[in-house]
Amino acid sequence: MTIRRRVIPSALLVLGVLGREGVNAFLADGKAAFQEVFHFHLHVFPRFEGDGFRIDANWGTRARSLLDQESKAVQSGLAALGFPPGDTSTTRDLPA
Repeated sequence: MTIRRRVIPSALLVLGVLGREGVNAFLADGKAAFQEVFHFHLHVFPRFEGDGFRIDANWGTRARSLLDQESKAVQSGLAALGFPPGDTSTTRDLPA
């Protein structure tokens, strides 16, 4: 069962009960993401107009060459999973 088919719809169902106006999802994965116990860890935040919630970080600008390299790496990874080039669909299941 993919994350898209189980976790995200379940979280959105719960948030729907709250009458939220928006939602943020935050996936923590790995030591650099501040995990100490390594497991699937998804935060789902209900959002309301004027709630004051924010995620603070050092939002620096990365060099264009680094962004291009990372983009190519992500595209290669998606192709390895069976996504066709240029497929930006968010409703498609991962290949089996």
